[in-house]
Amino acid sequence: MPDLALTEEQLEFQKLAREFAENELAPKAYECDQKAEAAQDVLKQCWELGLVTTLIPEQFGGLGLSLVESCVIGEELAAGCSGIYGAIETNTLAQLVLLALGSEAHKKKFLQPLTETAIFAGVDVGLLGSAEAKIDCLRVKDDFVLSGSAVVANGANSEWFLVAATGSPKRIFIVSRNAKGVEIGEPVFTIGRKALALTNVKLKSVQVAPSDTLEVNQHALQLLHDQAACLLAAGSLGIARSAMKNAIQYSKERKTFGVAIAQHQAVGFMIADMAKDIEAARLLIFQACAIAGSEQTGLVSAAVARTFAQDMAMRIATDAVQIYGGYGYSKEYPVEKLMRDAKSYQVYQGSNVDSKVEIGRQLVHQ
Repeated sequence: MPDLALTEEQLEFQKLAREFAENELAPKAYECDQKAEAAQDVLKQCWELGLVTTLIPEQFGGLGLSLVESCVIGEELAAGCSGIYGAIETNTLAQLVLLALGSEAHKKKFLQPLTETAIFAGVDVGLLGSAEAKIDCLRVKDDFVLSGSAVVANGANSEWFLVAATGSPKRIFIVSRNAKGVEIGEPVFTIGRKALALTNVKLKSVQVAPSDTLEVNQHALQLLHDQAACLLAAGSLGIARSAMKNAIQYSKERKTFGVAIAQHQAVGFMIADMAKDIEAARLLIFQACAIAGSEQTGLVSAAVARTFAQDMAMRIATDAVQIYGGYGYSKEYPVEKLMRDAKSYQVYQGSNVDSKVEIGRQLVHQ
């Protein structure tokens, strides 16, 4: 059983991320949600603190942190604003892919620049899910030629992005936004995590050299899925914690029959259930991180952590709206945004249903 207590260093990163989220992300959450874009000045500040390049090894200019630290930081930033955090989360997902599948040359070419300038990477939103790729791939002499479209997280802001293609299922392609034939299109408007900057990207006969592709093997791919599941679960956890915090604060201020509604047993039970599920989700995530960090695969820990956190965040955000009553449905209060944001995680990079199918399949065939 892994030791789930945070070290002093991890607690310092947690404190740094929490203070940044409370002072910089949370105050701009509503504005970024309305504009459906991340605050670039805030992202630059986050990069300057090193919170954008956590997983990149020190030899390439990053912090070289473990998955646990990245999830601790992710929870804090998502609690501030999961939409703005989406740009950072996407960047970290791209790091996971390069670290799992890339060579030393890949890491030097693509990861090191992320530590030198405040630039970001993008990821096709279906890359780690079960949806079929909408990009065709042809081999022309030595190069690969990609044509089709994809919805890319960080698409408008990324220096390069990762996509999959039909016709070459055992490769992931690294595409430069400045490559000939790349068209950065209109943003995709969603109901939640609007600052994630989902963008329609068209590829028209885009040439990709073999050196800019990542070969996929089953073990590395499973490990990547497990690591990504931990990171996404941490985002859901941050939303849930923010929803509970707001619900507690409101329940102490709102009075009925002469007393704060927090004193009513029904409300107290709802808040107790929130706390119980949040603590359980965090422990599941830490355990899944420890297992993924040891490069064990074939276990359900990461999928369980992700699914539990996704569903828990949706439930807690909905209950927070309920505690607010009619005000919870108003944009004047933060919980309606949290409910919309929570839903995003249930359908992003593979749905919670996909995760449950995978859990069942693995358990049945053990």
